Amino acid sequence: DQLGREGLQPSGFADPRDIFATMFGGPEFEPFIGTLAMCAPVDEKLAADAEQAMSALYAKVEELRTKKAAGELTPEVEATVRAELEALQADAREKETALRESNAKIQRARVAKCTAHLHAYIGPYLSGSEEAQAAWRRKARDELAKLRAVSMGEPMLNTIGYIYTHHTQKVLGRHGVGVHRLWGTLESAREFTHKLGEGMSTVSKVVSLASAQSKLARDAEEGAAGKGKLSQEKKEELAQRVSENAFQLMWKITKRDIEDTVRAVVDAELEQAPSEEQAGAETGAPAAATAALDDSSAEEARVAEAAAAMQIEIDLPAHVLARARAIIELGQIFSEAMTFTQFVNRDKGPSRAEKAAAAVESSLRSKGVDVDAVKKSAAEASSTAYAKAAEAGAPAGGGGG
Repeated sequence: DQLGREGLQPSGFADPRDIFATMFGGPEFEPFIGTLAMCAPVDEKLAADAEQAMSALYAKVEELRTKKAAGELTPEVEATVRAELEALQADAREKETALRESNAKIQRARVAKCTAHLHAYIGPYLSGSEEAQAAWRRKARDELAKLRAVSMGEPMLNTIGYIYTHHTQKVLGRHGVGVHRLWGTLESAREFTHKLGEGMSTVSKVVSLASAQSKLARDAEEGAAGKGKLSQEKKEELAQRVSENAFQLMWKITKRDIEDTVRAVVDAELEQAPSEEQAGAETGAPAAATAALDDSSAEEARVAEAAAAMQIEIDLPAHVLARARAIIELGQIFSEAMTFTQFVNRDKGPSRAEKAAAAVESSLRSKGVDVDAVKKSAAEASSTAYAKAAEAGAPAGGGGG
């Protein structure tokens, strides 16, 4: 305002896509999730053409409504306007399809780049040696620590880890691999519930955001002394709600984009052909490559033998199972990061549920119950159950260390 028009220099404005990218992860996350869709480059000409076509279509629809309301819609005029409307609809569909295809091409390139990174990242784990796997785990934990410090790093890591773990188990389950057959069914149900819950939550945030904005807008229109004028405290509360819901809505959009991309990356990685080391023995590969293939073949034999005993159909080769183990373990490491809810509430006091749990625990202690022993027994029972499940799943490539 002080500098007037001269102060409106282009250099004073930041690209909203750059701001969005900085807010959600930045370049540190790009190897794992690529460039977020909200920040991705678009074909400006195709986007402008699609927008122009839709504007022309809306204008023609409005013209038709106006003529109808004014009683000017004779059969001849209606036929002419509807013919023009159909032509505009066809043009808008064509422009929109071209834009979608362009965006889909960008997304495929994004998935391919992230798949190549994941393939290289889990490579050391697939060597099979305990030393290499231990070093790989240390690297993954260093990555976890580094990315946690990035803007919104905690919930983004947790989202990536969730999909690495649960989508990989779902893929294994689709192929009926050992105990993963049951896990696959459970993971499919989990994914459906997860998507449904995310969708309902997003709708809820949109409704809440629109409601708060509407109340503020009505208050501004009522003038300085309207009867229903909001108090300053109420206006601040609504403004805070708008800010929080807008941010949460941005996160919901970002999270959905990350999840869809990482699912595609996991699918692509598990569908890749075996590496040269695994396939090399067929053409007289060096001893190390032959040994790797022998290990793979031995594992496949163990899988087949156990599958026959359990009457389970197996249609996944050993190299896919090894990759799945690595992706799941990486997912479990990344899942140690905070969820979005934990992240935004990290500086707040305990929730009502946490307070209730603490009250129950305090009550039990006052009655002489050894709460710590109960917790330890429960943890040991859970650990034992998990170990048995892992052992049952060993024919499916479990026991990756």
